[in-house]
Amino acid sequence: MNNPSGEKVLITGGTGFFGSHLIERLISLNYNVIVLKRTNSDLWRIQHLLPSITIINIDVTTIQRVFDEHSPIDVCIHTATVYSSKKSLIRDIITTNLSFPLDLLMSSVAYTCPVFINIDSFYTLFHKQYQYLNEYSTAKAHFKEWGDLYDSREGIKFINARLFHLYGPKDNSIKFVSYIIKWLMNNQDLIKLTSGIQKRDFIYMDDAVDALILIIENMKTINHRQIDIGTGNSVSIRSFVELAHNLTGSTSVLKFGALPTRQGEVMDITANTKIITELGWKQNISLTDGLKSLINQ
Repeated sequence: MNNPSGEKVLITGGTGFFGSHLIERLISLNYNVIVLKRTNSDLWRIQHLLPSITIINIDVTTIQRVFDEHSPIDVCIHTATVYSSKKSLIRDIITTNLSFPLDLLMSSVAYTCPVFINIDSFYTLFHKQYQYLNEYSTAKAHFKEWGDLYDSREGIKFINARLFHLYGPKDNSIKFVSYIIKWLMNNQDLIKLTSGIQKRDFIYMDDAVDALILIIENMKTINHRQIDIGTGNSVSIRSFVELAHNLTGSTSVLKFGALPTRQGEVMDITANTKIITELGWKQNISLTDGLKSLINQ
């Protein structure tokens, strides 16, 4: 559906994996897109989109000034994130995933932006038991609590869009799907893995963006604070890797069980697609076709 009114969207994390794909789709639908980024953000994913968007370096201005100069804003979408890693300081994780979006949320309320969409992760579902990326998921979970509070008290509609295991072109090379495909295509002699019996809901980027566009198009009438974005079907890691192995024709030897299972590992994570399917969403890219697109890119 085209957007003839040119509604204004303020988005963080627009240089990232999901944000960049979302921006491209929003532009194609005639949305007026404002992107908040850091001065040193790498623009390679959105370089071709720069003439069609407004770019603001948020580290040299304030959120309040952004709203002063660009209001009214129809929807604020927070996609920016920092994961836990050896290079990430706890301060950076908390700032990006909690304090910065909270400042953005408060400004949205102050300047009467009617809708705030937070892009969440399936990791927050189990942040108390699952130690992997624990700092990241805890900060994300806490921000959702603040969003729910503001939704109930401050008159802003807060929608928490929880992405499940996203994959697709232009992803970070250290992500699971990216490095597995790379290792297989390079015919790495031996690939050590866990047992692989844990199951995840893999959703291709285009399908995930389709879902969020539906949320944006229906944001004024949606009465749900939580919406899952996934396929509703989980696949074991072993099946996923074996499919990728088969599609690449790799000669790599897969050694399942060579690595220990992570502490507190969640064995089956699947999206509840009831709300998004009621909005008209359906999966268009199968796991096989999605993997083929990555292999052939």
